[in-house]
Amino acid sequence: MTNLEKNRIIHTLKMYKSFGIEYIDQIDFNKKKENDSNLPEDLDSLESYVEHCSLCHLSKQKDKNVFGNGDVNSDIYIIGVNQYFKNKDVYDIFKNMIERVLLRDINSVYITNILKCDTSNTVKNIEESIDICMNYLIKQIDLSSVKIIITLGDCFKYMINNDSDVVDVSGNLFDYNGIKLVPILDPDFLYKNPSYKQQMFNDLKKIKTIME
Repeated sequence: MTNLEKNRIIHTLKMYKSFGIEYIDQIDFNKKKENDSNLPEDLDSLESYVEHCSLCHLSKQKDKNVFGNGDVNSDIYIIGVNQYFKNKDVYDIFKNMIERVLLRDINSVYITNILKCDTSNTVKNIEESIDICMNYLIKQIDLSSVKIIITLGDCFKYMINNDSDVVDVSGNLFDYNGIKLVPILDPDFLYKNPSYKQQMFNDLKKIKTIME
C-alpha cells in the first residue's frame, strides 16, 4: 500500500468521524480516486470537506485553505493553479483590466484555484497535489452555474490536457465539458513582463465578445 493510499484511508475515516459516523462498510480504494460519487453535493459541504483534506504533503504545509473568493453563483469563473494576488499591485492591475474590459465588478466573478492549500513555503513536486485537488475543482465546477471559465497561466494545461505555451494560445476558445474556456496570461507574469499587457487586453476583449 502506497503512502497516498494510506493517507486517503485516514482522510476518509476522519471525515466520516467528523460527520458523527462510527461504522462504515469496507472501503474499496481500487476505484477511481476521490471520484465525484464520494464528494458532497453542495458547495458549502464541499468546502468543509476540502478544509479537512490531508491526502498530500501540501496539506501538511498549508497556511490556509483557498476554496474560492467572489460570487460563487457567477457565470464567470477565473481559475489559476495556486493562490494568486498575494501582491496587491498584481491584484490591482488585474482587477482594473477585468472591470474596464469585461465591465464586471471583480466581486461579481468567482476566483478559485486548482490547489486548495496555500503555503508561504516553496513547494516542490506539486503534481500529486494537483492530481488530487483537480477532483475537488471538477466537483466545484459541476455544482456551479458557470458559463465561461478563464484560466490563468498554466492552469489550462491541467484542465484540458494541452501542453501548449499559454503565450501562444491565450485568448483562444476551448471547450471544457460543454463550458467555454479561455486561457489568459498569468497575472504575475504580466506584472513582471509589462510588454505583454496589450496581449492581455486583447484577450479580455475577445472574452467580452464571447460573453455577448
